[in-house]
Amino acid sequence: MLIISKNKTGFQANKALNQLADKLDKKYKSAKNIKSGFDMGYDGVWEFVIKNTKTDKAIVLKQHPEFSNKQLAFVYMTSFSSQQSHDVLYDIKNKDLMLFVEKIIPHLSK
Repeated sequence: MLIISKNKTGFQANKALNQLADKLDKKYKSAKNIKSGFDMGYDGVWEFVIKNTKTDKAIVLKQHPEFSNKQLAFVYMTSFSSQQSHDVLYDIKNKDLMLFVEKIIPHLSK
């Protein structure tokens, strides 16, 4: 699936999240509780959601509205389904995205 994001210069493909989705599909394909995929956010912007279905903890990644080389990471460590707001917000450079996700995913299981 190719995700298109809107930024200051118009619309463009979000290559970082598309590449991350491909890598995570391969790495966590057989994982029981870790699910990931694209979803439309409440603000009408595509998001990449990584969720532990057992603990209901999640990371939501979306294109930074001002910088095409960064993503916003919203971390939900209490309850993704019933929580109205994220617990922590990170500003992640595209080159550090996989490292960030690999460090956070184990915490989704705790």
